[in-house]
Amino acid sequence: MVKQITKMADKTEEKIVLIPAEKLKPNKIIRADIESRTFEYNLDLLENSIKSQGILTPLLVTESGDDYLIVDGNRRYVAGTRAKIKEFPCIIKKEINENNLDRITELGFSANEMRQDLLPSEETEALKKVCEEGNLTLEQIAEATGKTVDQLYRISSRKNLAPEVKEMMDKEEISKTTAGRLTSLPHEEQVQVVQTLKSLNIPITDPTVKLYRGHRLTPRDGISKKVVKRLKENIGVLAEELDNLRKLHKNLTEEINNTHRLVKKIWRITELNDYIHKKYPQIYKDFKSILEILGY
Repeated sequence: MVKQITKMADKTEEKIVLIPAEKLKPNKIIRADIESRTFEYNLDLLENSIKSQGILTPLLVTESGDDYLIVDGNRRYVAGTRAKIKEFPCIIKKEINENNLDRITELGFSANEMRQDLLPSEETEALKKVCEEGNLTLEQIAEATGKTVDQLYRISSRKNLAPEVKEMMDKEEISKTTAGRLTSLPHEEQVQVVQTLKSLNIPITDPTVKLYRGHRLTPRDGISKKVVKRLKENIGVLAEELDNLRKLHKNLTEEINNTHRLVKKIWRITELNDYIHKKYPQIYKDFKSILEILGY
């Protein structure tokens, strides 16, 4: 029997219901995941948490005959059954069906619980794989996973991060939200932002990146006046440095192009030189003698 509850429903617009454990079933991707060592380790931690606090986040499920297929919450389900939980708080996603869920999970990308062990950059690659190999839109993936299009768009936008910034994000030196602030910038500017904040010993957070990029802060950002002052003092100098870097890049590009043109000319002269030497050896010898007399 499915029972609706209201205690947890204040935090979400969707109804939360209690579903008996025996009415829930994992999909095939979850069943394979249960065999992994990492899953087992995380499961022990989660089981202890559930025993002390209960299940804090509802499972996402979809109807499957008389039962319910788990879309998001496999670890909570397995850890909860070990902790002797009889009923699980769930949100029923009627727009998801077993067919479109399988299409997503077979390509290696499903709801958040199933990608818990992926690094943020790996998560982005997984989403890219689904879009390309499955020929799916973000809207279709959102429908099948229970995620919003905005969430998937933010994951997808991380592909625009510089390698150095991706590495910092994967190491949790900067948050995924903060990294998202940098995706619209060219790679060299992304690196400039994070290196500058580090050199000033200022935490690389969403508010400090907003301020660095000239965005207006709100009281909710909670950034100190001292940090604001230090950043503003350095932004002018940093902007000048960045402008100099752009000019240097432009000059180097022009020099490289000039070098290419010069190499082509030298190649053509050398080719002509070899041709005259082979075809008209006496003329070549006389011409060389004249050049020596002239001091060339």
